[in-house]
Amino acid sequence: MRQEHDVHLPASPDKYAHVMSLDRAYRALLDDVPDVCRVENASREALDPTIKWVRLVCVQGVHRRIAKLHRPWLLEGHKPGSPYRYSAAQCIASSKIVIFNLHASIGLTKFWSVLRFGNPADRSEEHTSELQSPVR
Repeated sequence: MRQEHDVHLPASPDKYAHVMSLDRAYRALLDDVPDVCRVENASREALDPTIKWVRLVCVQGVHRRIAKLHRPWLLEGHKPGSPYRYSAAQCIASSKIVIFNLHASIGLTKFWSVLRFGNPADRSEEHTSELQSPVR
């Protein structure tokens, strides 16, 4: 969504209507993700570990953008009676999801390394030494 880059600091009421329309677009995107990317269907991950990776990447990307979109209104939204309370709450909620997904993806890094490069235990010593030698 290139439109996100049209919202620049400092935060202003004129730009807030645009932020809210982008927020609605991101929420619609989250509502339209395939079933495989939904947390409710996480039980499928036992059958295929790639499902977890796909789900984390999809959700991570959208929530990172939502947090970034609402961040200029974060401090203002915590003032009593502020019209930007929604933005403050959404920035914090999306940031928590991003952090949770980063934590959940830590174990997947090893999984993807094995898929891409193969299991190190299956390599011959000759091939392994070639991989460890410095590039000349």
